[in-house]
Amino acid sequence: MAGKFIIGALLTTAVLVTTAVLAGCSSAANPASGGPAKTAASRELTCKQRYLAWKNGPAKSAAEQFTAAQTALSAAASKNNNVAGVTAAAEADGRAAARLGAFPVPACADPHGYLAQALTDVRAAAANAASANGLSGLVAALAPLRAVPTLEGDFTAELKHTTGV
Repeated sequence: MAGKFIIGALLTTAVLVTTAVLAGCSSAANPASGGPAKTAASRELTCKQRYLAWKNGPAKSAAEQFTAAQTALSAAASKNNNVAGVTAAAEADGRAAARLGAFPVPACADPHGYLAQALTDVRAAAANAASANGLSGLVAALAPLRAVPTLEGDFTAELKHTTGV
């Protein structure tokens, strides 16, 4: 029962913060779909325009999949003695983080790389979970998720500063 609480607390915090951070990825805005082309005109785009193009372009679907995977992981962790379910959900979450990581946020919007680090930590937790044995091993495997809320909070603050979003 204690393991369920620990896993649930880790995941609930990570899921809530991730959902809040990535919620912007599904909001409606009108910049061009996809990333900006590498032309003279694109270099003139503001950081906010680049970020909006990113979140409404190819990253949008990946962010939605990542948010869904985070929710599924939280749901799996809410069930008692669900080591296999949490492990499978953590692995799916890692794959979703990798997909989102394939569409890096514009460097001007996240110069310190907080979102990339959060996604790296999710992937690390997923990799650890794949080789974990038992509940205590799974709890230890998911330890990288502890840093995710702080990284995402830093990303949100940096995003507001760099883009005003």
